[in-house]
Amino acid sequence: MRKTLLSLAVLAMVATPALGAIGDWWILCPDRMDGDFTVRPGCGYDGTDCYEGSGMDGVRRIWWNTENVKESSGAAMPATLEEFTIEAWGCCCPECGQDWQPIQVQINGYHGPVNWPIDPEIPWAGQFGTNHEWIGSDGYANCEWNPTGPGPQVHPDGAGSAPFVKAGSVLYAKWDFGWPITRCWDCIRITQITPEPASALLLLLGAPVLLRRKRR
Repeated sequence: MRKTLLSLAVLAMVATPALGAIGDWWILCPDRMDGDFTVRPGCGYDGTDCYEGSGMDGVRRIWWNTENVKESSGAAMPATLEEFTIEAWGCCCPECGQDWQPIQVQINGYHGPVNWPIDPEIPWAGQFGTNHEWIGSDGYANCEWNPTGPGPQVHPDGAGSAPFVKAGSVLYAKWDFGWPITRCWDCIRITQITPEPASALLLLLGAPVLLRRKRR
């Protein structure tokens, strides 16, 4: 029985591409932009452009898509919800707007939440009275990756620093708040901090073996 379970686990891992593990990262550059932006040439990640939105606008959004990856540590994005830290590139133009602005998450892609107002698929299910995930982001013009947070997310350290994301999720920043925002954006980098699904599969397949040993 034990050999059979281990064989099934090995076959499952071989049959699927290597999925993300703790520490794996993906760089997502803007996938789509709605509304008007000012282009700041050459001050983005790897010499690309940055995009600045200014004022209040109910249409303007900048989007990042987990299916549109510029660079990564090599693994495939997990298909199950995992927790990720998010870093934002600090555009290299001193004139770029640096206002605080949240990054928001739609875990099921561009079509938006499957359930409204609170999506039970998100493990924290409306913590702090929110109906979706977001994490705060300060603006920088330092040509570096900058951490984001906090936000109303669940994380073992209690810092609210890691939204849930999966393959097919999209992230975005928007300008339809009750105050004006001037902010430059380019790429973001997301890093996985919870176990990869392959480990969960091995644990699941090994459970019957552990139960048998306990009974003996």
